Amino acid sequence: MSDQEIRLSKRLVELGLCASRREADEAIEQGLVLVDGLPVTTLGSRVTHLQQIVLNPRVCGASDAPGVLLLHKPANVILDPRALIRQQTRSPEAPDTGAWRALLQNPACTGAVDAFAEGLVALTRDKRLAGKLAECETEFLIGVDRAPPAAELANRFAQIAREEHPAPGVKATRQSDRQVRLTAHGVREGQLLRWCEQAGLAPRSVRCIRIGRIAIGRLAPGQWRGLLANERF
Repeated sequence: MSDQEIRLSKRLVELGLCASRREADEAIEQGLVLVDGLPVTTLGSRVTHLQQIVLNPRVCGASDAPGVLLLHKPANVILDPRALIRQQTRSPEAPDTGAWRALLQNPACTGAVDAFAEGLVALTRDKRLAGKLAECETEFLIGVDRAPPAAELANRFAQIAREEHPAPGVKATRQSDRQVRLTAHGVREGQLLRWCEQAGLAPRSVRCIRIGRIAIGRLAPGQWRGLLANERF
């Protein structure tokens, strides 16, 4: 086996750890690549065939990032990633590779994006991943003074889905006298409140608890983390 040095990105593709050189470069920039146990974040780095190269197993897997952060946004807070995502608010579950700082400049956001909403937000600067997140089903719990009967509620939101575009897959179910569960795809800022108004609901609280297959789980209000190796949207 030759000990001649080659670009790290090329070696990642050779080992099957990344599907393309572009994906490999993204993984390197996000601090997900370990060479002989140490993170390498410099593009153009060179390695030999004798060195051990792995993707950080505690951070997101290659199929759904590098490049996604999960934030538990508190209620009544404007979504400003640079103010909310800091070293002090990192979840203890999230290893600090330093790569998260690169994601804070104008990321695409999905989930609890409205100021009045709390709960899960997914952030990425990767356009492909942003498109994928926009297609995910998002789940909200809406607190109300009194929820309409189940059949009436379903009919109201079915009418909204027929009349408003885009309103892909929007559905509402009655969870209790004071709570409504709403699911939809690609919810944009301001859209959720408008749907509630059209359905005759006056939300007292809105909480995003799931984006695709990722639930908010134990992530505390104000905390953030990256995806874990076994998580996929």
